[in-house]
Amino acid sequence: MAWQQLIARVPRDRVAEIEGLLELAGAASIALEDATDTPLFEPLPGEAPLWPEVSVKALFGDDVDLDRVRGILRDATGNDVRIEPLAPPAEPPRFPPLKFGNRLWVVSADDAVPDDGAAVVRLHRGFAFGTGEHPTTSLCVDWIASSLEPYTVVLDYGCGSGILALAALELGAVRAFAIDNDPQAVAAAKANAALNGLEGRISVGPPDEMPAVRFDVIFANILVRPLIELSALFHERLVTGGRAILSGVLVEQRAELEQAYAAAGFEIEGGAERGGWVRLDVRKRATD
Repeated sequence: MAWQQLIARVPRDRVAEIEGLLELAGAASIALEDATDTPLFEPLPGEAPLWPEVSVKALFGDDVDLDRVRGILRDATGNDVRIEPLAPPAEPPRFPPLKFGNRLWVVSADDAVPDDGAAVVRLHRGFAFGTGEHPTTSLCVDWIASSLEPYTVVLDYGCGSGILALAALELGAVRAFAIDNDPQAVAAAKANAALNGLEGRISVGPPDEMPAVRFDVIFANILVRPLIELSALFHERLVTGGRAILSGVLVEQRAELEQAYAAAGFEIEGGAERGGWVRLDVRKRATD
């Protein structure tokens, strides 16, 4: 269904009456806005003030004839009343399939991919950060596609869409845990796990539900400040010799992050750069 919008300028004392008329006419929604750029200061308790002149915007389906409604409102308010057709929402952008090395495709939920023997991660794109396109994410997926050892247990800390945990499962990890403090990210990661048939091998939840286990690999694609603050926790939760793959870091922040992780008991193994962003690879040192 297409939509049309009726816009009327209404005195404050007539707003309730006009809202009732629009509801009877079949308005799907009604919004009130300031018609004259008049500020409203902090109201007293129990008050719900309106501007002296209110712009009332009512949304109708295109099957409603608004000419009669417009005439009634014009007579009631003494002001002109506009009717505007609303363009349908634009189609969401399509993301191209992404290939990482020879081992992994990352694609949208309904994309077709070549039958070339590579693993496939499908994503409901757009529900949370992590589509594989941004350098901070692609740098981590590159590492998974080239360096992840089989039979590992991994943690994706700040998981967003869950892409890193799901890629690790598709390429040999036996168990993954995905953690995020954003409920939308948690929901997206669960939906993407189900889309890939991996819900039985991944646990998704907020940080306070992180299990009391040690991990072989921790992925953290967040920001440099929380990465530094989490260095001690990551050291505690990794097995000896375990790796942390850190991203979300600008080139100029790399030295600070290296210093923090060296002080926390990690060896700096290397990393990669792309588009001004850095991935830092560190390994938990053996206890002296």
